[in-house]
Amino acid sequence: MTSLPEKQTGASLLFSTPQHQTPWAALVSFISTKIQQRTNRADFAKMLKLSPHLLKDIGVTYGDVRRTANLPMEMDAANELRKHSQSRPMQL
Repeated sequence: MTSLPEKQTGASLLFSTPQHQTPWAALVSFISTKIQQRTNRADFAKMLKLSPHLLKDIGVTYGDVRRTANLPMEMDAANELRKHSQSRPMQL
């Protein structure tokens, strides 16, 4: 029986770098990824200020946006919101 790889976070993710990447390159990559995740999440959270009518036009609800905005930073909130909205039947 094969086991699934463990989810890596924080320091374990930083220090388990591919052989071709130097520690400094790994650190820069790690920090830039975290900055991008925060920027993306802040932009995504702006959707919470949109009107319910506009959110409905987009195909999501306030609850959908709030739920996905509270996901862990490592998860792609926009992709999760897209999957959730596509799983719901379209209402006219």
